[in-house]
Amino acid sequence: AAGLYQSDAYVPRNFRRLIQQASWVTACSSNTREELLEYSGTTRCAVIHNGIDMSEFELHHDNPRLVTGRPYVFAMGRHVYQKGFDVLIRAWHQLQLQDFDLVIGGSGTDTELHQELIRELKLEGSVHLIGRLDRIGVVSHLQHAACFVLPSRHEPFGIVVLEAMAARTPVIATAVGGVPEFV
Repeated sequence: AAGLYQSDAYVPRNFRRLIQQASWVTACSSNTREELLEYSGTTRCAVIHNGIDMSEFELHHDNPRLVTGRPYVFAMGRHVYQKGFDVLIRAWHQLQLQDFDLVIGGSGTDTELHQELIRELKLEGSVHLIGRLDRIGVVSHLQHAACFVLPSRHEPFGIVVLEAMAARTPVIATAVGGVPEFV
């Protein structure tokens, strides 16, 4: 998804060879297994879905109140093209929801682009980039969100969706990669 294996002819050739020589390969979703099959031709592959520690969601954490006091829609992840936060910000602009905020956690190479887009669309009062969160911050934001949104363009699995479900938060997600297997 990040183009890592397309960056240099040496990398994909050796990666493909390593996969083909492996005794067995695991994939986090059926979609990833299909991508692996297409990429390398190996059939010695099993799907083992990612998991989460459910005990993290047993304690109820304080509500991370925003200055606005409004309920919020929550999204989080690496700020890179693959994650689709630019699409989410543009959609938020079109929705013009007056009674909700959009809170996006995480950081990455596209954070400045997202900040510029928020300024360009005049969304400074309702879209908040809050940076990286520790585990309690992630759980707390998930537990108190009106819903969680995963706007990814490509997603091998989407473990944050499992976390949102564990927090009993409704999920809105793009039907890409491994996400449809468990949403």
